[in-house]
Amino acid sequence: MKIKKNNNLIFFGPFYPYRGGIAKFNDNLYEELNQKINVIKINYFKLYPKIFYPGKFQKFNNLIDKDQIAHSYNIFYWIKNLSKIIKFKPDIILFPQWNFFLIPFYIFVIIFTKIFVKKKIIFISIVHNIIDHESNFIKKILTKIFYNFSNHNIFHESNGEILLNKILKKSTKSTFINHPVYPVSRTKNILQTKHYKNDTFNFMFYGFIRKYKGLDYLLDAFSKINNKNVRLNILGEIWYKDKKYWENKIHNLNIKNQVNFMSEYTDEEVLLEHMEKSDCFVLPYEKVSSSGVFALAVNYKKPFIMTDIGIFNKINQKYKMGHVFENRNVDKLLNAMLKVIDEKNQNHKYDFDEYIINNKFDNYSKILINLITNINI
Repeated sequence: MKIKKNNNLIFFGPFYPYRGGIAKFNDNLYEELNQKINVIKINYFKLYPKIFYPGKFQKFNNLIDKDQIAHSYNIFYWIKNLSKIIKFKPDIILFPQWNFFLIPFYIFVIIFTKIFVKKKIIFISIVHNIIDHESNFIKKILTKIFYNFSNHNIFHESNGEILLNKILKKSTKSTFINHPVYPVSRTKNILQTKHYKNDTFNFMFYGFIRKYKGLDYLLDAFSKINNKNVRLNILGEIWYKDKKYWENKIHNLNIKNQVNFMSEYTDEEVLLEHMEKSDCFVLPYEKVSSSGVFALAVNYKKPFIMTDIGIFNKINQKYKMGHVFENRNVDKLLNAMLKVIDEKNQNHKYDFDEYIINNKFDNYSKILINLITNINI
């Protein structure tokens, strides 16, 4: 079966008012797709039970609109969702895959849509994480079941298909597309802080603080920089350890006066101004599939320091936007940080424009639509 541009696509959320990188990605992609093809979005009014979400709040607000019909863990709502899906008569269903928790719902949708919609449907997954960052046996089993149902997978890491084939022990149909760059608006200079002075160099770490994000290594490396005019700004809600642990670590490393630790949710307008005023973004992740942080921060054309793994390594090989360092190596990270400081003093130039131009959401949506219109099952 070959899909045409006028066929119907269902796009599962989360979307706004949910917070986080996946919702932000989905919002931007939906806006582009909606201008080009027939698409309906299905958002959640219940995504995670509170016990599974360590952040302070999941949504920007509690307003419920007509798109928020899905419930990720209540089978009675799954049945109600199915009636809307059947009525729309989709040709394609698009699932964002990043968390095993949604996979039972996805599998239910796939199985019963196949039964009740009397035509062939293409199921496509946009893979943000192949397997959960904190995985276990049950998560791996559920994830394998889902990928066996998926007709095609979109990866944001170049070796994603190889990794999935290894997990499933069979060949799969996949396409690699770079994670698109988020559009940003200029900031309004509302940030009043002592941390950004003309004679200081500001490193920035942003995002949920989880074990694999490597913040431990960054703090250890930063503590070895013998320069009081260098600062580290950490913006991210804590999903690993607790605030006391991080405060104690910062205190024990004797860097309290040089570290600005903001562990509460940061409004995007404030976040963007922090990014604009930073000198370097540090992404010391122990593992990575794609990075929404990179896709947002690249707009500000400041150098990156990233681990030499996955998509980070591929990006740095093609586009010179900073430095990579050996994964989990504090001394190599320190050397990269010292290099970036020295390069600022020498007015070193980096290459950002080509990457930003080539990786807009408009381009991403066109590649996806071209894939959809040429796919066969």
